[in-house]
Amino acid sequence: MRAKIIIFSLFGAVLLAGSFAVLTKSFAAGYSAPTTAAQNAELLEQLEASINKIYEAAVIDNRQAGYVELQKLKKYVERYLEKSTDVRLTGWQQLRHEVERLSISMESGTLAVNWHQQAAKLRLAIDSQIRPQTALWLQYQLLLKEDIALLKKSLYGQSDGFIQAARGIMTSIEGKYDRLKLAGYMEQEPAVIAAVEERIAHTKKLLFDKPYATKEKRNEIVASVDALHTVFISLFPDNTQSIAASVLIVGPESEALGWTLFFGGFIFTVLAFVSWRKYKLAPYGVKPIAKG
Repeated sequence: MRAKIIIFSLFGAVLLAGSFAVLTKSFAAGYSAPTTAAQNAELLEQLEASINKIYEAAVIDNRQAGYVELQKLKKYVERYLEKSTDVRLTGWQQLRHEVERLSISMESGTLAVNWHQQAAKLRLAIDSQIRPQTALWLQYQLLLKEDIALLKKSLYGQSDGFIQAARGIMTSIEGKYDRLKLAGYMEQEPAVIAAVEERIAHTKKLLFDKPYATKEKRNEIVASVDALHTVFISLFPDNTQSIAASVLIVGPESEALGWTLFFGGFIFTVLAFVSWRKYKLAPYGVKPIAKG
């Protein structure tokens, strides 16, 4: 009897403690998440405003105005990294690196067209976070698909003109990817980006390394282009599903688990109490002798 009381008590205590921990975390997340989300949204809007002004300054070659906004942009990025609970830290680290590259370009006196291109990458990246369902970088999915189709078509030509066309298309594909890569980092795992870059490098090597010497060589290039198309598809998110917000929130599943643990702990506590009452009435398991 005493062993049963101890077991019921231990189970009850463990389950109640677990329910308290889970429910506390769930309630805390429920109260704090709206504030965090609002702060993140405000910082993202500030980031976008500064990047747009830098982009516009590059168009008119106003380096001074662009540099002023660049200082604000650096502060906003650091503030976001400090306060945000965003789970895609690799993407934000890459964005910080791109901002530093932009700073070097502007301070070194390079042509505005160079930091104009860098600002365009930043615009695509931030836009992907503010408007995930309609982000501008998603349009590159169709453009890359069309380029892949043209590249495959050119592979079946026999003349040097087709060879040069294939190489030119591949260069165009590489340029488009360079513009959207930062946005890709903001949305995908580093392994996805690595797979895309590895396939681009391999396909480019095949194309520029006397690719049309044999039929087998050409078939190898076609296979690599098909693989390139596949990795490009994996780069873009599936827009038929809702894209996760950048704030990590404990969902209703956690709260349900907490209440399950609580009721389990309550039941074991009641069983322990009932067993203790029975033990007090007959501590040694001896039944009273019936009279008569």
